[in-house]
Amino acid sequence: MPMIGSSRCRTGDQASSAGLGCSSTRRPRPPSQAGPLQRLRRASEEMPHLVQTLTHYAMTSTIRAAATALFVHHSTLQDRLDHAERLLGWDIRQPAGRCRLQLALAERLLPR
Repeated sequence: MPMIGSSRCRTGDQASSAGLGCSSTRRPRPPSQAGPLQRLRRASEEMPHLVQTLTHYAMTSTIRAAATALFVHHSTLQDRLDHAERLLGWDIRQPAGRCRLQLALAERLLPR
């Protein structure tokens, strides 16, 4: 995958449509188009266990494995993931959405 700022990074509409969000110029987003990290922060205010739930989901290969790590039934985890998807605004169960989730979770850990 190309790094941000490299000549192979998608630009403009290509990056936006791919959901990658890398471009050579940074434009401020309107409030309605918050990035993945901002959406994650807002969603975690409404759903206190969201970050822990999504972290375990992102680190494991299956919903059942994540449910086991969280000590919840897999259907409980599925309900939490459904709710998280509604709050975040993207499908975290698809590869691109899972990648977006992993990037947002990693970005949370970066110093401001």
